[in-house]
Amino acid sequence: MDEHKLHEYLLYADALLKSMKESVGRDPSGPWKFISFRTYMRKYNDLVTMVSKEIQVDTILSYFDTDKIGYEFNTAGVQQQTFFEAVFANLSILKAFLESKLNVVQDEIRNLKDFFQSNLRKAIFDVPTHEIEIQNAIEQLLIGRGLSKGIDYDRETGRVKTSIKESIPDFIFPRLGLALEAKLSKDATKAKALARISHTPI
Repeated sequence: MDEHKLHEYLLYADALLKSMKESVGRDPSGPWKFISFRTYMRKYNDLVTMVSKEIQVDTILSYFDTDKIGYEFNTAGVQQQTFFEAVFANLSILKAFLESKLNVVQDEIRNLKDFFQSNLRKAIFDVPTHEIEIQNAIEQLLIGRGLSKGIDYDRETGRVKTSIKESIPDFIFPRLGLALEAKLSKDATKAKALARISHTPI
């Protein structure tokens, strides 16, 4: 398994997914917003072919037989949407599969933890008196890192079960299965116990 190539294919899958989202977003109410389904279908097939040369994927993914699928101007809008969403779903599965094989999620969690440890204190200029000041600083760092709210992370939404109780965490990162809770302690001896980032199923 060539991990370098798989990382490239992962970036390719992510780029295709982003392109598909942007393609639909440009005209969300338009009747032809899924008209590019065959283009993405072909690119998905090409990507699966390349990935399959490095690692077995035929047990979870399949090819689209484009010879048996209509073209842009002889398919109805609902058919185009069905094909478009099928490609998007398969691309999402492929991306998640590659991330799992490459331990990308664990790497991203580790990088995020290191990022906060290196930058959070620098982002707070005055001695904080409320936790919301810490939360705001965290969100500013996330935005500066290029993350988008509602896509890469969300704030004070969802529920996480810890022990016997459920709580709404300060931040969640759905793709990473991560919840982040910010705590402010006036007791320096308890700071290490309170400052934590944990990988929690959400």
